[in-house]
Amino acid sequence: MEPDSRPNLLRQMAGLLSRRERRIAAGLLVIMVAQAGFELVGIASVLPFMSVAADPGIIHRNAWLARAYEWGGFTTDTGFLTALGLAVIAALALSNGVSAFTSWAALRFEWGGYSCGSDAITMSNALCFPTQVMPHLGANDGTAPIR
Repeated sequence: MEPDSRPNLLRQMAGLLSRRERRIAAGLLVIMVAQAGFELVGIASVLPFMSVAADPGIIHRNAWLARAYEWGGFTTDTGFLTALGLAVIAALALSNGVSAFTSWAALRFEWGGYSCGSDAITMSNALCFPTQVMPHLGANDGTAPIR
């Protein structure tokens, strides 16, 4: 494939989607980027907890942990460790919730849950019935190029 034919191919692929489906696909892309951020935060929240669990004295030596300790009004290291553990669990649960929502939205989009009518050409129709959606393909042997 020639390098300058890719934008044309992307345009043709986008042409398979209705305006509404393109808008939903763009929203889905935003949700996927947000999901990546939530997963990063969820995974990154484990390290401070593990550091404090291994060495509770780090609470007073690390500037960030010391600020969080003072801001939370904690009086014992055990109370801070418990709160930090609950925060890690909440961050991981939120990350998993966002991941589940993103998977649901992607599956709904992929399987035509946003289809706006029986005459709409959806990507699932194009994949399941290529010769009906794009009759110029001829036989469904996959050798005919997209024009």
